[in-house]
Amino acid sequence: MRLHVMISLIALWAAAIPVSGQNRPLTLGDLEIPRPSGYVNDFAGRLSARETDTLEQMCRMIDRQTGAQIALVILSDLKGEDAREVKTRLFEAWRIGRQHDDRGLLILHALAERRIEVETGYGLEGILPDGRVGAILDQAVVPHFRAGDFYQGYRAGLAAFADRIAADATAGDGTDAYRTTRGRRGEERRGFPLGALLLAPVFLYLLIRHPRLLLFMLMMNMMGGRRGGMGGGFGGGFGGFGGGMSGGGGAGRSY
Repeated sequence: MRLHVMISLIALWAAAIPVSGQNRPLTLGDLEIPRPSGYVNDFAGRLSARETDTLEQMCRMIDRQTGAQIALVILSDLKGEDAREVKTRLFEAWRIGRQHDDRGLLILHALAERRIEVETGYGLEGILPDGRVGAILDQAVVPHFRAGDFYQGYRAGLAAFADRIAADATAGDGTDAYRTTRGRRGEERRGFPLGALLLAPVFLYLLIRHPRLLLFMLMMNMMGGRRGGMGGGFGGGFGGFGGGMSGGGGAGRSY
């Protein structure tokens, strides 16, 4: 097989396999939200570098210790868009959490609208039902916001969500079956990648004629997925979120 044909096939193969960490920007009307650059994305410029780094480290620690990926997004305004629609669409675009467990959580703060919204992934709905999310906002976040101290509100909110997720992990309160059910629903919605099926002959050819090349390609894909799945963070920079799905749960508050 000629070299240029082989390169084309490899490119097609790579395009057909979803890789974690390639989160999309979002455009809704006049509202444009770029790709995430970390767990904490202050597009309004309200946090200092030190504050951003502290919150980023908190999110990394939560991810590392509980497997839950939390994204904090701060916007100057929503350009007339509905806050609940924005949070749902942004969660879908960034795919917060990992594919195998969907333990993602999005905290969206719109400054002009004085609104905070939280969206939970499938794997966290049993741990953080809507009422509990609302209670955390009421007790830990909104009082700081009303006092004008957004940074402390973010810190308190992250700590409260992390405490609840960690408590569930140690208590074993019966939510495993719930997560399994939601995980199956997520897999049904994702479906089987048609591109991978169409490229089966390419895999077979490489397996027979170029097994070392196929092994190298698979290893590179696994390494890329592992970096993205970890949310980027332990020595290699932020690699993106891991491909989780939202269950539509959560809560929001004005202040």
